[in-house]
Amino acid sequence: MATFSEEQVMLTLAALTYRGFHKVGGAALREDEMRDAIRRGLAELKPVRGGWDLVWGPASYRLPFTLFDDALMYVVRARDHADRYVVAVRGTNPVSATDWLFGDLWVSRQLPWPYGVQSRFPGAMISLSTALGLSMLQHMRSGPPPDGGGVRGIWQFLDDQIGDGFRRSAAKTLEPIGATLAPALRSLRDEVREIAARLPRPPGALDAEDDVKVVERLRGALASPVRQELLARIDDAMARVDDSAQRHRARLSFDLLRFLEGGSRLRAALQSGHDLRSFLAGAVSQASGAVDLVVTGHSKGGALAPTLALWLVDTQGEDSVSPDERWDPERKATIRCYAYAGPTAGDAAFAARSDAIIGPHCHRIPNVKDIVPHAWEAEGIRRIPRLYPEPVNQIPGLDELAAQVIEEVGPLCYRQIGLHVHTLEGQISDRYHSFFGQLVYQHLESYLEQLGLHPLLAVDDFFGPWH
Repeated sequence: MATFSEEQVMLTLAALTYRGFHKVGGAALREDEMRDAIRRGLAELKPVRGGWDLVWGPASYRLPFTLFDDALMYVVRARDHADRYVVAVRGTNPVSATDWLFGDLWVSRQLPWPYGVQSRFPGAMISLSTALGLSMLQHMRSGPPPDGGGVRGIWQFLDDQIGDGFRRSAAKTLEPIGATLAPALRSLRDEVREIAARLPRPPGALDAEDDVKVVERLRGALASPVRQELLARIDDAMARVDDSAQRHRARLSFDLLRFLEGGSRLRAALQSGHDLRSFLAGAVSQASGAVDLVVTGHSKGGALAPTLALWLVDTQGEDSVSPDERWDPERKATIRCYAYAGPTAGDAAFAARSDAIIGPHCHRIPNVKDIVPHAWEAEGIRRIPRLYPEPVNQIPGLDELAAQVIEEVGPLCYRQIGLHVHTLEGQISDRYHSFFGQLVYQHLESYLEQLGLHPLLAVDDFFGPWH
């Protein structure tokens, strides 16, 4: 019987989050279909077969002006270790233009990291894309698995003892902002939604256009006056929240998800189910001993997984965390992370904070031939135009595109995190002569091949439309 490494298992669990990425329709129906697809994967795919039970989720989230889900997350528990859990976070939805625009490319603006003891690593900043993605994960709700998932006791404990406290804490964060500030933000939100509808759509990873047209579209999207107009409105909203916090001496920070959605819609979404923090609070409360908690993700999920892990540590039981928000005050859980193919989440100060707090337990796995881990460090972006030598087609204008991106994000000092980095030495595939065909191969299939999962697993096991 084959034995698989933890690195192989965590990549398989991360990749399973892509099942059902193309689903449309009502949330309940979508999540039922995705739950069935993930469970089939847990039962059939050799690295995880028969070893895990789905105990929370899958929970998904989509912004109000999009057709496809922008985020998905689920939790499994090991059958051979009742106190071992894995949180799996989905990467970019390849068919969602809004996920590309908001979830990946909002990196020219940053927000302060608001959690934990600030004096240890002052000035840590994360991108707007990271902030939005994390906020979605924090707000998503799930009910218990239809069959209980072997964790009925946890869900009963949540309903009986701690669920209401966490709901009050979540609702408190969504209380009305104030009579003066709220109307201005509503007006700006309406403008942002209208502008977003006019944005040039960037090409997706599965786009069939030729390389030159893709680069032209990317350069056009970056320089678009509509995009600059959108960023100006976001700047205005951030400045108004910051000004109000200073004038009223209040602890108020800009929440991009709340701004885009509106507080009333988010409050309605909090009426049923339990969020991730609540579920984990129940899990550690019911644990017989130490809890092993791993967060895993690929692509955008490779940036969000360690960010989510850091948030969990920063809210675990510190004195700087309010009692209602502490999910593990006795620190029974050790939080670990596996991050595959991820871009940077924040700046150098944020990377230093992450490395100091979760670094000893964080594993980052980049492929040197994968473009995504090169973003958004300036030096990494500068290497992208020369990443694929002949016979891969060279693209006119790619150097200029890289220079445009560096001019915009270089001053923000993005840095990759991770003290434990397993660098994969990707090889150029002779099956793909187009630049973006090679990009997709290096970002997806190459990881399966280099980690010894091919031909046991194929990209279609996760992205196939039948899933």
